[in-house]
Amino acid sequence: MKDLMEVMEENPVILGLSKDEDIPIVLENEAKVVFVLYGDLVRIGDIVHTLKEGGKLVFVNIDMVDGFAGRTSVVKFIKKNTEADGIISSKASLVRAAKEEGLYTVHRFFILDALAYRNIGKQLEISRPDMINNEV
Repeated sequence: MKDLMEVMEENPVILGLSKDEDIPIVLENEAKVVFVLYGDLVRIGDIVHTLKEGGKLVFVNIDMVDGFAGRTSVVKFIKKNTEADGIISSKASLVRAAKEEGLYTVHRFFILDALAYRNIGKQLEISRPDMINNEV
């Protein structure tokens, strides 16, 4: 497989999937990278499988999957029970755990004020993500 940065450079559009009804639209789209922004413990494996069969690079936002708690066991579950290529999380400890499991990682930040902005460096030291995503 290509290096993650090569894939991202070749595919600058990242699709965000937030409901089952949009899966056919995502599969028809030429974009190769998909962020799964919903799901539940029971269905997340099927959602990821469908996208992988469609040739997509799939990241699961583990903070948004119903039934997941903010614990490292969630990362192990994703690694063992899905075909996900990576995870997205706003929690540094989960991003770090995912890297240790060999998953690609996106550390998501919400920059709401100066304090949140100043803490980014410390969080990045802990997580060491492959990519960051920020919400302002």
